[in-house]
Amino acid sequence: MYDPNKVAEGAFSRQRIENERNATMFISKNTSIPVPRLLEWTDEDGVGCLTFEALKGETLRTLYWDLSPEDQQRVGDNLNAFLNNVLLPELRQLRSKTMGQLGGVVFPTVRVTYYDKRPEWQPRTSSTDRYVYCHNDLDLHNFMIDKETLEVEAVIDWEYSGFFPPEFEFPFWAEGKEASVGEDHCRKMIALLDAPGKLKVPDLEHTMVHCQQLLGDPPLPDARLAAFRPFLEFVYSFLSWLRIRSSPILSMVYSSLQFRHSLD
Repeated sequence: MYDPNKVAEGAFSRQRIENERNATMFISKNTSIPVPRLLEWTDEDGVGCLTFEALKGETLRTLYWDLSPEDQQRVGDNLNAFLNNVLLPELRQLRSKTMGQLGGVVFPTVRVTYYDKRPEWQPRTSSTDRYVYCHNDLDLHNFMIDKETLEVEAVIDWEYSGFFPPEFEFPFWAEGKEASVGEDHCRKMIALLDAPGKLKVPDLEHTMVHCQQLLGDPPLPDARLAAFRPFLEFVYSFLSWLRIRSSPILSMVYSSLQFRHSLD
């Protein structure tokens, strides 16, 4: 879950937060895809900070278990329609002859850098505008859903987005993250970065979301610890009020109980 107090860490952290800023403005200007409205960008002592307008909805991954079976089907149908009629077609209309993020750099997603830790990636060009704009992390937790209409309110987390071969838009929404981190798939992505254009473009048209299949059964707390749930929820609310939700101790406790509203 997004933590407003957490500083971006890891590989390409500075480039990622700048790309989140650039991408959000770019998508807002050039498509009808709903994204959070950027209110402010500050840069103090080399640390960039983004402030977005608050969204009223919840991520699909969080909201799903609070819905009736009928509404679970409805929100899945709404997401399918949004993917096939708005999001994917409009992203594919954004094309470039140069591969990489909007700031002129190239940094691939975590599933690539796990296998290839080179500190710098070279941008590549093509004689045609074969590179399409990819979000690169269209998993269920990056779709904000309006709790009343069950329509997509916004698509969030554009930090890894950019112009890449179409193969990079892995269908997380239909297959989940586990399918994307296999070594064979990741090696193919590395090959595309080094020598684009050699692999066949997958057909993602009308790919259907099956939320129940992806999310499995609702998470259940350990029965031995269930008695502590009211107390932990009180502590969680108190820490949230103090704006220190990134507490590693609390995150660990929530993870051990498999609570739905975890801090990751």
